[in-house]
Amino acid sequence: MDKPTFLFLDEVQEDEQWADVLFSLHERSRRLFIFCSGSSAIYLKNNANVVRRANIEPLYPLNYTEYQMLRFNVTPEPGLKQSLKKAVFESESADQARRRIAALMPSVRKYLSKVDTATFTVKWWLRIFVSHFEK
Repeated sequence: MDKPTFLFLDEVQEDEQWADVLFSLHERSRRLFIFCSGSSAIYLKNNANVVRRANIEPLYPLNYTEYQMLRFNVTPEPGLKQSLKKAVFESESADQARRRIAALMPSVRKYLSKVDTATFTVKWWLRIFVSHFEK
């Protein structure tokens, strides 16, 4: 490899030989930087070839809001999440839930106008979701 190359792999534990494969790749090119994730951190500690060359960092999953905060520095207005939860789970009827959610839609739209909804298929799902509350 002429240039530094970054290889990102997820769920490496799905291949029983993943540690040997990564070791082989690493030995073939010093310009290859490998980033792996998966639920196999415990196995890293048991493989001498990997543990000498690895920096182990715990990675936790992000929810949609956390991703948007990190990626775009965008946060929803304070209390919006709790208000939506209350509207959905504490309403006396489906009609009351619909009215409460409809009242919150300007805040939801304001938040979503600031985020990259194209990153996900959120626009499509949001259109379906919103159509149920705009009657």
